[in-house]
Formats: sequence, structure tokens, C-alpha cells
Amino acid sequence: MWLFFEVVGFFGFIIFLVMSIVAKIKKRPTVKRNFIVTVVGLVLFIIGVANIDPEDTEASTAPEPTAAVTAITSPIVTAEPTATAESVNEGVASAVVEPTNAPTSEPTSAPSKQPAEVPESAQTEAHDWESQIATIVTSGGSQTEKADAAEMLARNYQPQQEEWEKFILYIVKEYRSGNYLAQIDNSEYMLTNIFKSVVVERNSKDGLPIKDFAYDFYQNTKYTYRGADTPDSESVKSNEEQMKEALAQLK
Repeated sequence: MWLFFEVVGFFGFIIFLVMSIVAKIKKRPTVKRNFIVTVVGLVLFIIGVANIDPEDTEASTAPEPTAAVTAITSPIVTAEPTATAESVNEGVASAVVEPTNAPTSEPTSAPSKQPAEVPESAQTEAHDWESQIATIVTSGGSQTEKADAAEMLARNYQPQQEEWEKFILYIVKEYRSGNYLAQIDNSEYMLTNIFKSVVVERNSKDGLPIKDFAYDFYQNTKYTYRGADTPDSESVKSNEEQMKEALAQLK
């Protein structure tokens, strides 16, 4: 409404101002009337300007939102999935490539039918633990030092699968026969038992009964040989009870 007053007052002021000037120049009797109307138009214009709402002006001059703005402010519509879980799983499964043993290219020469020969010196160095035990026996150290040396040798030893299995059969047989603590003064025998039991224990998976059996076998052998325990001590008997339980689980 105030905008209407502003427009009417502005144009009324301009028109009657011009008419008043023309009437005065031509000395017409309407000069006074035109002057009054001109003042009224000016007053209406001032009133309209003073009361117009700025928001109306901003609304009339605000630009239309662009397509990008409309897209951002409009509600987001979630598209329906185009693929089911089964189809996705099938796609993943189809992407898995089964391993193949087929060679990617033809060999340049036929493989030799003769097995590769391992130097005899290397075989002796890797598996000649018996001679090293014999060296420890004659080293002249104390029984504690000899037991520690045999244990260290075993911890650095990498057995073959067949050899590891033979060691298992050996320590089980010596225990069941009651012979494994019957030769405490025989250093070579006791150090051999320490060596084999440590090799079995270190190369057995956690949780296997044979691992627990080998550990108790090693404990009894080591401490009776060093003189820290006797075959009839409570600690030895306690370990033997655990060894019986481990063997029962192996059956």
C-alpha cells in the first residue's frame, strides 16, 4: 500500500510541478491550484518512502533460485537398489580366480629327472647334532653348563618332519620304559634326551598334548641331570602325572 502512495505521490508531484511552472509562465489562474496539488503529491511520496517495508523491496528484486540451488534444497530421494544381495554375492564369487598349477609359459628346457644333490658338507653341518652332543660331553664343563649347551643347540636346530617324528617316538618310548631318569650319570644319554625333547617341544603347535609332554620330559631330564632334583622328588612326580595325562590324550 505504501508503495502505491510512493508511486502516486512521485508522479503527481512531477506532473503538477510541471503544470504549475507552465501556468505561471503563461500567467494562468490555475497556478495556485497546481501548486497545492504538487505539494500534496510530494507529501504522499515522502509518506510512501518512509513507510515502505524493506522486505517487499528485497522480495521484488530477489532473483529466482537457479537449478543447482533448487536441487540442493529439495528433499533427497533415495533411489531403490538396482541389484539384490544375491547378485552382488554372485559378482564377488565370479571375480575370485581359482588358483591353478598350470605354468604360465612353457619351460625353456625339460626339468632334470635326477634330484638335486645337496653337498655332503652341508648335510653334515645341518644334521650332525650327535657329534656336537659328543663334543659337549667332553668339553670339561659342569653338568649345568653341558645341559645349557645342549639346550641351546636344540633351540637353534631345524629338524626335518621325519626326524621330528622320530624324536617324538623316542622320548615317549624312553618315558614308558622308565629308562629316561635311570642313567643320570650318563652325560651323553641325558644330553641327548634334553636335545630331542627341546626340539620336539619347540616345533610342536601350541595346545598339542605332545608339546606339553615334551616340555615336562625336558624339565625332569634337565633338573635331575644338573642335580637340582631327584627322580623321586615331588616336582618330578608332578610332571610325570601331567605327562601321563598328555599321553592319554594322544590315544
